[in-house]
Amino acid sequence: MDLAEQRNPGNAGMLALRIMWVALAVNLLAALAKFIIARQSHSGMILADAYYTALDSMVDVVLLSVMGFATRPPDSNHPYGHGKFEAIAVIGVSVAILLMLKDLAEQLLSGFRGRSVPHFDPQFLWVIGAAIVVGLALAAWQILMAKRLSSAGLAADGWFTLSGSVLSGLSIVSLLSARSGLWWPDMLAACLASIALLFAGWRVGRDALASLTDEARVDPAEVRSLVMAVPGVDHCHAVRSRGMPDYIQVDLNIHADPEMTLEEGHALAHEVEDAVRHNIPGVVDVSVHVEPTERH
Repeated sequence: MDLAEQRNPGNAGMLALRIMWVALAVNLLAALAKFIIARQSHSGMILADAYYTALDSMVDVVLLSVMGFATRPPDSNHPYGHGKFEAIAVIGVSVAILLMLKDLAEQLLSGFRGRSVPHFDPQFLWVIGAAIVVGLALAAWQILMAKRLSSAGLAADGWFTLSGSVLSGLSIVSLLSARSGLWWPDMLAACLASIALLFAGWRVGRDALASLTDEARVDPAEVRSLVMAVPGVDHCHAVRSRGMPDYIQVDLNIHADPEMTLEEGHALAHEVEDAVRHNIPGVVDVSVHVEPTERH
């Protein structure tokens, strides 16, 4: 994919959707396998792992639905596009991850009271090990492609998948400890899983909140440097930015020769817009206000 395609929110959005469909299929199969193992092993940690993967599948469904809407072009009701719907979906992902902490806490309390040792079977290790390998590969693909496509939804799901693989690693530790007749590692693994969930919730929600609260998306100094390199610009100030990582709007003011004609000022504004859009990834709209330079 070339640079122009990466900056096209429509093309990038469609590719992100295809990756999400792959993630959904993988997560559904992994969740089913883990539920079967959890039922046979009576391991609270593996059951929590299975719930987590099932939740990941539900997150995929939500993101697929909302991201499809978010990739629509601007219209009369949404002149700035539909990108923030993706941010809303990502916030939902973050909340869902944090809700998993409640489920893990309940699993931890129940396991501590019963102090039961999970049933060990070598086949369980092979299945969960395979799920970890596939999950890590999927997460790496999602996170790398999310950065390339500037997709907040895809990044959120990638981090969710990565934290799920960490959770599965703790399930293996739990099974190996059960082989030795120990019950407490299952509880300790659940505590560590809670920490992983907390970090995942913060990680996937941060960028979405930045978009919804109109946090600055680009460095004003970088924008000023690009603008000042355009011949005819005497000064640049009041640089502002907002939006999604793949749909950033920039507003700025420039000072130019007061004797410029209206046509020359219009042409200069277009040069400034092109300089910013072509050099800062994710910028799709630049509003330039031209002011006369004061002559002393």
